[in-house]
Amino acid sequence: TGVQTCALPIWPAAMQRFDLSAVRTLSAERAAEIAALPCAIELGGLSSLDEAAARPLGGHRGPLFLDGLAAISDAAASDLARHPGPLSIAGLALRSRAATTLSPALAALLARHDGPLDLPAIEELPAEIAKSLAPHRSRLTLAGVKRPSPAAAEALAGHAGPVALPALESLHSPALAARLRADGATDFHALVDIGDDVVPVLAAADRPLDLTGFVTRT
Repeated sequence: TGVQTCALPIWPAAMQRFDLSAVRTLSAERAAEIAALPCAIELGGLSSLDEAAARPLGGHRGPLFLDGLAAISDAAASDLARHPGPLSIAGLALRSRAATTLSPALAALLARHDGPLDLPAIEELPAEIAKSLAPHRSRLTLAGVKRPSPAAAEALAGHAGPVALPALESLHSPALAARLRADGATDFHALVDIGDDVVPVLAAADRPLDLTGFVTRT
């Protein structure tokens, strides 16, 4: 049998939330039926999603809740990242805390998450991944990144939401320094290497900065 029609046809005005959290597997055909509904769709019971089902869901034009996802292929992630409406993947975001690397496809999907991202296990941040994460509109915390490359630093400076780099040891990008200041950062205790162009940016801060590591080293 097909999926019933939602009562409210307009998005993003008033929209009912269609609860399909009891669904544990999703065929491509069923996903296409669901994607056609003009509703907020709750699919929190899905722990995995293959490419065939992700493709039609990527075209759904309302809020989509997939908070139970534990893993997803790069192909499925790419399809799902095309979703034009609000997207919640809280479970996948939480599990990504343990990830030491991200694929560009997964990073692009995580960037669509409607909530903060905390990725403490990532120590090396390729510029491509930083660019893929850049559209994310909430706070991005990278507690393991100490010395981002120039390209990665520039991408982080352009991140749509606030950025936190609590373990930062090297800062040579004035744009990133200005961004961290604008986001309210005052704790630069781990910083030991500061570029000449960055010094005036930090000196212009209107609040005291913790530069313990730099002061101690010099």
